[in-house]
Amino acid sequence: MHRPFFLLALTTTTLLVFHDPESPAIGKPPGFMMRARVDGQMLEGQPLYWTETQMFLMGRNGTLYLFDPREAKEARKTSPEFYGYSIGEMKNELYRELNRDFTLTTTQHFVVAHPHNQGKEWAERFENLFRSFIQYFRIRDFQIGDPNYPLVAIVFRNQEDYFDYATSRGSHLQPGTLGHYELKTNRVLLFDQTTDGGDWTENANTIIHEATHQMAFNTGIHKRFTETPTWIVEGLATMFEARGVWDPQSHQTQKDRINRARLSDFQNYV
Repeated sequence: MHRPFFLLALTTTTLLVFHDPESPAIGKPPGFMMRARVDGQMLEGQPLYWTETQMFLMGRNGTLYLFDPREAKEARKTSPEFYGYSIGEMKNELYRELNRDFTLTTTQHFVVAHPHNQGKEWAERFENLFRSFIQYFRIRDFQIGDPNYPLVAIVFRNQEDYFDYATSRGSHLQPGTLGHYELKTNRVLLFDQTTDGGDWTENANTIIHEATHQMAFNTGIHKRFTETPTWIVEGLATMFEARGVWDPQSHQTQKDRINRARLSDFQNYV
């Protein structure tokens, strides 16, 4: 579901570009950071890929920017290596964007914006899932890296606010969508389903699927700036929905590692 949103965002947003004629256009991204003004916005980050007419930039906040290098003004290198936002810098950016209509709760790896007076359950859920995700791959000898910046999730008060926000950013959600991961901005967006008559279990299930996308794209399992087959991206997220995968200490049997609901959907489809 997230891939169409990413493609749409790239075609409707002006992004930053930097061109260094002495660097290769394709290959391993260079380590340096640069800053430039594009369409009135000052952008800073790591160039990932560029040609004479296109450039991808990984912003310090985790956003992917695409722009024409000829539109970049005041471009200059700012650091010999990339470093992302700190927790404090990410919180400041979210406060400016969300106008303090949300409470921000932080953990080691996440900044979660959620409705006021909801406690820490949202952030704790994301952080606990992150630990399970890392453990799952490390015990299978995968090389896992830490995210270069805090991971952001925005929890809206209800479905209407969630849909309004997505529409304002150029994403047109299908009816019934409960949440999604934006590949371009690197954020998970969802809403509190208890407001519309659901229960916390439904919130938890949505977090598992969408946060798995986010974690995979930020720890080296997937790469955000290369093409990844949909069956791998969605297959991993649906696999982690099984309680024996995301919480193996509490659910240790083999049957707990099977996603029964998805299996039933597939069998009915066949």
